[in-house]
Amino acid sequence: MMSKSREVILFGLVLFSLAAVTAHAWHPYFDCPDPVLPAATRTVNVSNDTELDAAIADMQAGDHIVLADGTYDGINIENKNAGTEESPVVFVAENDRQAVVSGSHAGRNMRISNSSYLHVYGVRFTGADVWGVTVGPSYAGDDATLGNHHIRIQNCEIDNAHQELLTTSGNSHHIEFLCNELHHSGRNLNGGAFAEGIYVGCGGTGDDRSHDVLIRGNHIHHIGRADNPGYGEAIDVKVQTYNITIADNLIEHVTVHSQAAITVHVNDVDYPAGQENPNVLVMRNIVHDVRKCDDGWDGCGIWASANGVTISNNIVWDTYRSSITGIQDASNTVDSLRIYNNTCFDVVDGNRDCIALNTGDIYGDANPVRAVLLNNITDDGSGGNDFTATAADFVGPITGDADAGEGAGSGFMLDSGSDAVDGGVAIATVSADITGTDRPQGEAHDMGAFEYAPPVLNSPARNPRAHSVIVRATSGTSVYALNGRLAGTTRGTFNSRMPSSSGMYVIVPGKPEKVLVK
Repeated sequence: MMSKSREVILFGLVLFSLAAVTAHAWHPYFDCPDPVLPAATRTVNVSNDTELDAAIADMQAGDHIVLADGTYDGINIENKNAGTEESPVVFVAENDRQAVVSGSHAGRNMRISNSSYLHVYGVRFTGADVWGVTVGPSYAGDDATLGNHHIRIQNCEIDNAHQELLTTSGNSHHIEFLCNELHHSGRNLNGGAFAEGIYVGCGGTGDDRSHDVLIRGNHIHHIGRADNPGYGEAIDVKVQTYNITIADNLIEHVTVHSQAAITVHVNDVDYPAGQENPNVLVMRNIVHDVRKCDDGWDGCGIWASANGVTISNNIVWDTYRSSITGIQDASNTVDSLRIYNNTCFDVVDGNRDCIALNTGDIYGDANPVRAVLLNNITDDGSGGNDFTATAADFVGPITGDADAGEGAGSGFMLDSGSDAVDGGVAIATVSADITGTDRPQGEAHDMGAFEYAPPVLNSPARNPRAHSVIVRATSGTSVYALNGRLAGTTRGTFNSRMPSSSGMYVIVPGKPEKVLVK
């Protein structure tokens, strides 16, 4: 029987739930939890800028500052350290995304400087003059804004900033960006150098040591513009940062100037002695539809320029250039660039491999990444000993959103007849697939991001022959046949090979090859 090891996020003291703010599910295999807040020591209701400013000035540990529906000017939180681990200060919308911050303070919808133990839930930030929400400095010369620690931004919407949407820097640490929707960056019609979705660290100096940053469960889309030469990475993690996790994000419709939708540690800057392993995890992300702007180059899915980075269980397709790139700018980083169990497909530029490693460098020092590749699937033979797939290896579809009924990317589930099934090797650090299904399900680990779960037969199969089967689907669900699909409130037939013995045959939703015989 298939087993699961699905991860959930636990949020400290589970004492108070604000039902009005609910989680939004974008990634088909990661369930963002509804925000569960620590108990309030005091609830402060605000409905305008004057009341909000007063609540910020009078912050106390455990405050829940509840923003009523309406619009607010830019929010400035500076030198606020009243919160504690047990009793953080919470800003929460009374109703999900109905508290809208549309004004700007120092170019930002929300500026957080030299503060700690703050949580923000369910607020929409839109139309910032420059940056959406900044947790620390916004640029190399921003000496007026300092770093922070223990900050959480969850279930918010950040959109239509003229440059970046969400940033953290200034040696900030223990930062969580969870289950947010970020979209439409780089809106400055007069041009602008930057248009990232999430930006960690500082590329201008290369000495920002921000660390312990979790970027998980976000939907990042429509980043950058084709007519704007800005740097439109969906997630850009700069060199010198460390202990960064990028997991379970859905990233789509991204236009970059250079590099990739997820870009890690571009800049050849040495790490401090004894701290040369950046420990960056890029896992279980779904990335598709990545292009370069009119005057740009690259347009990759995931890009790493350092050792000490692990890229695993990602699905990447429909990128202008390589799905995964490792470039020779690894500075003095140690360990390896580990690329495990990714599914990479459909590179638009036919001159580029799905997985491209050490093909060049940007800064001229040519320090190669030490790549270790195992269990990846590509469609062009790149990636060394990994598996070369065709459309027949997947349940399909594998174009557009590649949605087989479970969400974007689900069309890349392995077909039962694929040689990628049981074709991989055991990797201790990849004990489950992108869905949370334990590996292995068969005789050996599968290749790619999905682990194939074989049919479960509860009675012996004798003399298989074709049957005509009628399948009914209830409203809002989908069922699949071996040779067709029925969805919604439909009724139809399909051909399948089942045991000839009598019994009830159950088609398992979402797994077209799974038939339970009872």
